[in-house]
Amino acid sequence: MTEEFILEEDFVELSWGELIELFVFFSQLLSFFLIFSFIFLPFFPWLAKGLILLIAIFSSMGSVGSFWLRGNFFPKFLCFFTYFLLASFFWWSYCNFSYC
Repeated sequence: MTEEFILEEDFVELSWGELIELFVFFSQLLSFFLIFSFIFLPFFPWLAKGLILLIAIFSSMGSVGSFWLRGNFFPKFLCFFTYFLLASFFWWSYCNFSYC
């Protein structure tokens, strides 16, 4: 029976800035898939609306994180509210003007 030893050298330690940059990368990747959720909107409306809302939340959080790293105060909130309000508007308008 062999025993596996996990060495501390095997782990990569990331700083908070690197973790935020990683989160920003994945959130911007998710915002790319926002386009595809609009394509699925007529076929799977509840799935697409949920995806639009989740992607908008995560991409806005990633934008806040990227501007937090750069030290800009005003664009943080501007990007957050832009993404979130835009996704909320699309979700609300689709729900009100079509069958839900």
